Amino acid sequence: MVLGVPVTSYIASEVSFTIGMAFFTVVNALVMVATVLFVPSMPVKERLPYGEQLGVLRKKVMWYSVIAVTLINGALFGFFSYMSDFLKTVTEVSYNVISTMLLIYGLANIVGNVVAGKQLAVNPIRSMVLIPFVLFASYICLYSLGGDGL
Repeated sequence: MVLGVPVTSYIASEVSFTIGMAFFTVVNALVMVATVLFVPSMPVKERLPYGEQLGVLRKKVMWYSVIAVTLINGALFGFFSYMSDFLKTVTEVSYNVISTMLLIYGLANIVGNVVAGKQLAVNPIRSMVLIPFVLFASYICLYSLGGDGL
């Protein structure tokens, strides 16, 4: 999604919507095949009873983590979904620029996931408090600068 949407958007604007969707379909099919072929299965060392597996749901930190991850990912991908319309309507840039901006946003998202994952491992509480503020500040900057044509 992060790389496919901008490229598909570019193809759709330059060639046709049908060709863009065909490209998106082929890429997703290839990714599915690669996942099946190259992602190894994790061996089970010892089987845990279902009660023990579900026992993690009694921990508050688990529910806080699920809620935080859901909200943060919702903010990231919700904005990603509206960014194209925002760039076209507010900044009035061409579809080529929109595709490029979506690609940059997607690549930044990939890098951000790696950095956030490392930070979560080092200091999870600080990271979960800081990430929403960084996202909010980034979106405010984009909105504020949007009328200036970026």
